[in-house]
Amino acid sequence: MGKAAIPARHEARLSFLLAIPSGGLAVALTTQITALSWLLQSRYHLAIDDIALVWAAGPLAGIVGQLAVGHASDRSWALGGRRRPWLLLSGVLTALALVALLHLADVAAWLGGVPLVLLAGLVALLLDVAINMGLNPARALIADLVPAGPARSLAFAHMQTVSGVLGVAITLVGALLGNVAMIVAAAVLTLPLTALPALLVAEPRVLAETVAPPPPLTLPTSLSMLLPIAPAAALAVLAWLQRLGGGSMGMALPLMATAGLTGIIALSILRGGRRDQTGLARHIFLAQGLSWIGIFCMFVFLAPVAAERLPAMPAEQLGRDIAVALGLFNLVAALAPLLLLMPLCRHWRRAHVHAAAMALMGLCLAAIGGLVSSVIGLWACMAVAGIGWGALVSLPYVMFCDRVSAGQLGLLLGLFNLSVVIPQLVVSLGLGALAPALSASGDLFLIAGVALAASAGVWALLPPLPAGVAP
Repeated sequence: MGKAAIPARHEARLSFLLAIPSGGLAVALTTQITALSWLLQSRYHLAIDDIALVWAAGPLAGIVGQLAVGHASDRSWALGGRRRPWLLLSGVLTALALVALLHLADVAAWLGGVPLVLLAGLVALLLDVAINMGLNPARALIADLVPAGPARSLAFAHMQTVSGVLGVAITLVGALLGNVAMIVAAAVLTLPLTALPALLVAEPRVLAETVAPPPPLTLPTSLSMLLPIAPAAALAVLAWLQRLGGGSMGMALPLMATAGLTGIIALSILRGGRRDQTGLARHIFLAQGLSWIGIFCMFVFLAPVAAERLPAMPAEQLGRDIAVALGLFNLVAALAPLLLLMPLCRHWRRAHVHAAAMALMGLCLAAIGGLVSSVIGLWACMAVAGIGWGALVSLPYVMFCDRVSAGQLGLLLGLFNLSVVIPQLVVSLGLGALAPALSASGDLFLIAGVALAASAGVWALLPPLPAGVAP
């Protein structure tokens, strides 16, 4: 059975309250993305390859942090909750790591002259682990307390809106007062935003199941769920080993082989029609992985693609125009869940609304890669693509939580995160190595469009929920 219905007068209040921890973590994550490289270069004078080494901590933290903490939060109970202790710890460690970033030289001296690059890497790893430590419990807390259906959709829409607005707000602090002020503000805000809402809600000791409880989640079952992204994971390992070994093997053939294997697996999943937890997880991981390949292509390659499409634009002005484009992208993404996606979900299945959003984002990125010839066109395409971004960071979590076991949700969300991290590595290591061989940088955005179109097709075929649960 599902959870008991929440009285209407409390539903919106609870939904907003549960969105705040993710907003606090969004403040820290936005600050890290915006200011970390600048701080390491300007204050601590690290070389670009050392800065890249520091950033390598991110994917590792995402894999280990979300899997380990997700699994632990399913099985632990302390301080009156299973998610609460991890949100408190996440808030404390995130704030401490942000403060430490401003005092790396002092900490290095206090530790007896630890190399700055090593200390920076450790602090960045602590920050990544701390943020990832809170992400899954924040999402799982929503699913623990809000019943499946429209109420849960609204809660995740609030999560994205609050996260987006706070992310834009902390960016404005940096734009107006400087990056140091942004880091200080993030350190002050992260702990109360992440921790206090968790103290104000009562977590249920026994979780109600939306679906029939499956058998315990074993290692073979977990690995079976990851089958759709296994070829991409193998490609990421191959590209990483090649990078470390200084090899010169091209990436075209490995990428084509990966696409072919993924296509074969996709056909098997779509034709098999399994509706147990493992089958549904495979379907969602496949769709989510394809979506993130498209979005990471945009994040990583927007600057070179924009420079190619707008060749007469001076470099400094182009940088500002790209910043405006990303600002519009994130602003639309913050507003779209509540103002557009949720009203649409009242009339059509969430999977179909999300599929349309992915297809729209794919069209926008393909247009940037092959058609855009003015900055206005760039801004317009990025703004419309923000609808897809708003969908991608909200609706998949609703659809996944509604289809898997509540008692295993923390670990399952950790596995779900691999369908985000693996595409990041594929784009950075695989497509990044292929990029110089392409005839035009815009082709990378055409690849992104194809990945998002394929994702839309897979999402559209997601089986509906059991009878009695809102779609």
